[in-house]
Amino acid sequence: MTGNHLHTMTLTRIPEKMLKFNISLPLTDRFLIDVARVLEPVRFSKGTVMFHQGDPADCMYLIDSGKLEVSVTTSAHTQLVVSTLNEGELVGEMALVVDLRRSATITVLEDAELLRLAKPDFDTLTVNHPALLKEFGNYIKPRLQGDRLATIITSLFGHMELDIFKDFSDRLEWVCLDAGEILFNESDYGDCMYIVVNGRLGVVPDGDLSNEHLLGEVRPGESIGEFSVFTEEKRNSTVFAIRDSNIVKLTAKNFFELSEVHPKTIFSITRSIIQRYQRGDKQRLAFNDKNGMNLTIVYIGELGRNIHFADLLNNGLTEYGKTLHLNSQGFDRAFGKKGAAQISAEYAADIAIISWLNDREVEEDYILYEVDETMTEWSQRCIRQADRILIVADSSSSPELSEIEQHIVRFNPRARQELVLLHRELPYGHPIGTELWLNVRHVKTHHHLRIKERLDYKRLSRRLTSNGAGLVLSGGGARGLSHIGVVRALMEADIEIDFIGGTSMGALLAGVFATGRSYEEVLALAKQYSSPSVLMDYTLPTTSLIKTAKVTKILQDMYGDLRIEDLMIPFFCMSTNLTRAKAVIHQRGLLWEAVRASVAIPAIFSPFCAEGDVLVDGGVMNNLPIDVMHGISEQGLLIAVNASPEMDMNQNYHFSPSFSGWKALIDKFNPFSTGEHAPQIMNIMMRTIEVNTVSHLDDSKELTDMFIQPPINDFSIKDFDAYEAIINVGYEEGKKCIEAWQKNGKCH
Repeated sequence: MTGNHLHTMTLTRIPEKMLKFNISLPLTDRFLIDVARVLEPVRFSKGTVMFHQGDPADCMYLIDSGKLEVSVTTSAHTQLVVSTLNEGELVGEMALVVDLRRSATITVLEDAELLRLAKPDFDTLTVNHPALLKEFGNYIKPRLQGDRLATIITSLFGHMELDIFKDFSDRLEWVCLDAGEILFNESDYGDCMYIVVNGRLGVVPDGDLSNEHLLGEVRPGESIGEFSVFTEEKRNSTVFAIRDSNIVKLTAKNFFELSEVHPKTIFSITRSIIQRYQRGDKQRLAFNDKNGMNLTIVYIGELGRNIHFADLLNNGLTEYGKTLHLNSQGFDRAFGKKGAAQISAEYAADIAIISWLNDREVEEDYILYEVDETMTEWSQRCIRQADRILIVADSSSSPELSEIEQHIVRFNPRARQELVLLHRELPYGHPIGTELWLNVRHVKTHHHLRIKERLDYKRLSRRLTSNGAGLVLSGGGARGLSHIGVVRALMEADIEIDFIGGTSMGALLAGVFATGRSYEEVLALAKQYSSPSVLMDYTLPTTSLIKTAKVTKILQDMYGDLRIEDLMIPFFCMSTNLTRAKAVIHQRGLLWEAVRASVAIPAIFSPFCAEGDVLVDGGVMNNLPIDVMHGISEQGLLIAVNASPEMDMNQNYHFSPSFSGWKALIDKFNPFSTGEHAPQIMNIMMRTIEVNTVSHLDDSKELTDMFIQPPINDFSIKDFDAYEAIINVGYEEGKKCIEAWQKNGKCH
């Protein structure tokens, strides 16, 4: 930068100069004296570049006379003139107020005389005259918006001449949305389009803001609702702010007015809209949840901070992408302005902060925000920026809601909340008391983490980044013992299971593995209980053939009083509610009760009564709940094991339409009988609950990465005595499928 000093500013000329500028200044005697001491007159000749975009900011200027041009370099590396500055305006003040680098290049169009204010002097003035900073903030807010808008519009619609861009931008209406605020609802009449300048919008169906799965996202530089400008039809979805967002709105009326004044430009814009739609801004409607995420940590108790949980998690996340960890002090350093983290959303610098954070979201895969100990401005911002909020709690502390938790709904009502319980040790071998924490919170899921166990941090990182492995096991009676062999193969391949669930026999074995038992321990259980005499206690068949007391006792012995929510590995199982005609997903409560309901084969085992409702085997509605696991594991690695073959009961049966059980009993003891051969009632009932799932397997298979179907057709659903052979079949098939998956990325 070059400039020629003119003369020392005198106090008598200060008021005259100050009145020129379009900013409310505190024109007190003290202010005028302070300004007289620090303003320095300078002159720049035509053609001079005062500073370039990206240069460090060391001063600002007040234009006494002359004319300046403001230009920015776009993402396409083209130079775009966004405005001109004249007498009475400021230049370079934005970077000075928010401590950023120069946001634009300034070129002198006409010889100019300016008053220079150095950064140290500016800082001193704002300390001695606090109202000055707020006034400067109000002055620069439109400039910050305009500069950001210029780059966004250019990236969307291409280069515009300055007069056209000014006319276009003057017709845009700024809309500011807080996180969670709705932009428009489904079925609203549309007469405008929106362009995201800062922030992020979410698209959901049916106006259901509780819907976990977005149809899509709209990010900075993208638009939505374009066709309503032409059609004015009803909106087909609801759009809301995922982040605090700055948006511009262009109405149909203004669009067509512009088309009359600038027809070529509007034609180009229209063509751009159509082309983007054709090549699919459909990308928005098929976005991957794995692409970018903001995680906000809220601590309960001191344990999380003391062990530097955020740093440990940040290290774990780096395995799955680029990460950035920001607490209030770290943000100040990265942003380049001390105290910036505590700037209120009301101030102009907030726009620069949001823009800076938006740019980081483009660069990073995961941003980890760490709130302050109290509800500061930074804590509020962390919550507003969150996709997920991790409530990180010392499990030995009080489960009551913390002060910050009580404000989450206010600042970001739609953010997904997850509970992370930190355990110093597990004296009972597993967590206890999780129910108390969950009862007072609306969390989507929870995690147990032993602070000294490295593998727990790895599991947490996998789950948060949708890289966890989910294993779902089908029913199938004795054939379901093949699941044990498959799990052995997974263990040997070092595939860690992060979620596990199943139905009927699959539920029983999933529950056993969820308790942390080793393969050898599970094998011992199979040996202990794999005998019909151990399982069957026949009774007068008024409700069921089997009294089910033996099965109930086995489950109680296996699981004790362990609750599902206290398991280290997330577990679910399926049952069928006959009372309400719906499938039940068990994710809380006593483990033995959930499994007991899941294995209650209708007419074979007695139903399970839960609060007056009658529950039976989950296989009636969902024998292999791949769809449930797909939602729980959040598109991570999904492994399904099916122990229900497509073909069964093909043993050359022959029997009449009116089959007599009494005659069959007599024929059984008559060596000369050529009587009928029919399946037994237990086989019929168990196969009946399998066929619904078997008939729909082709659809659900596509959701899996590994679909393992052990060849167990040679075994009966009652062949518990053949447990070793059945387990081995599962092991061999599991190894084959794992090898195919490792080679091809799929195994079906």
